[in-house]
Amino acid sequence: MGDADQHCGGTGKLVEGSPNVFIGGRGGGGSGAPDRTDPKKEPKANLVIKVENSDSGQPLEGATVRISGPKTAEGRTDASGQTRFDNIPPGTYQVEANKASHHPTSAQTTAIATNEKETTAELKLCECTSGRKYAYAYKSVSEVIGVKAKIKTRYGKLCCESKSGTDSAYHVVYANVSNSSGSLIWAQTGFGRERNEGSTSISSYRYAEMKGSTYKVNYDKSAAPSEGSTHIYQCDLDSASGTWTFFFDGKEWQKFADPSWKGQVGQSVQWTGEIFNKQDDMPGTAADKCSVAECQYRQTKKDYTDADLVAGDVKSDDAAEWGSEWVSKTAFNIWDKKPIK
Repeated sequence: MGDADQHCGGTGKLVEGSPNVFIGGRGGGGSGAPDRTDPKKEPKANLVIKVENSDSGQPLEGATVRISGPKTAEGRTDASGQTRFDNIPPGTYQVEANKASHHPTSAQTTAIATNEKETTAELKLCECTSGRKYAYAYKSVSEVIGVKAKIKTRYGKLCCESKSGTDSAYHVVYANVSNSSGSLIWAQTGFGRERNEGSTSISSYRYAEMKGSTYKVNYDKSAAPSEGSTHIYQCDLDSASGTWTFFFDGKEWQKFADPSWKGQVGQSVQWTGEIFNKQDDMPGTAADKCSVAECQYRQTKKDYTDADLVAGDVKSDDAAEWGSEWVSKTAFNIWDKKPIK
């Protein structure tokens, strides 16, 4: 190509990162020659930036993209996860994308914009959008003092797990008794997988939880159920003392007492899959669903009875995202329709 002076002539100069592109005068008479550059023929390039969710591979809308190099500019991705920078000077550009509540908070790459061509660069961000979501079976039942179910352990991934995210995240599956006659109080037991705010560490556990005038919970990591295993979760109320007793495969392992439960009973039962962020996996996949079977409850002065579920009792907050299907009067399945890759 020759040296820069020979290639550009006169006042021309090479554009860094694009050795075949030059900007400046083409007069052959050195610095004193008139600049005869035609503005209409100034070298121009088009740069397209695509941003996607690294967990799902889906386009990420609303990400801010900044380019810096021969020109500095900023754009925002559309519904297709793209933003364009047209008619920019060719050259090497540093590209950065970011979006609030996404991890990593930014992603960078280098793109070389070529004269009279369109160049595409791709970046990946993961996201954690808090807001609990549910797939569940629910029944309004009076005088409830116990609930149980046999639940298949299906752990999924948490948002930004592959990117060492530090947002709070979890998914849990549990059997629950609630009373909403005043302030909502409840007791529930099941399994889960969780990451605490500010940490990259993720733990699995079985757990017992009670909300009355105080909140009490035991996340038992030492006895976390193994993937694919099936266990019976049960909790029973002694209304006279306000004490809940929790069982795992028929063996008592935890007690919680609270004055708000003294003389009280539950008004509803539910068997529920819950996620903390929209992007957390709901337990189960289409190929291996999280089964909730042998659903039963117990009322005052009665033995355990079948839940008598009907299809209308089984629901999902968003059927396009999380599956829920009725199986029988005592069983249903839940799963994530778009699990993290």
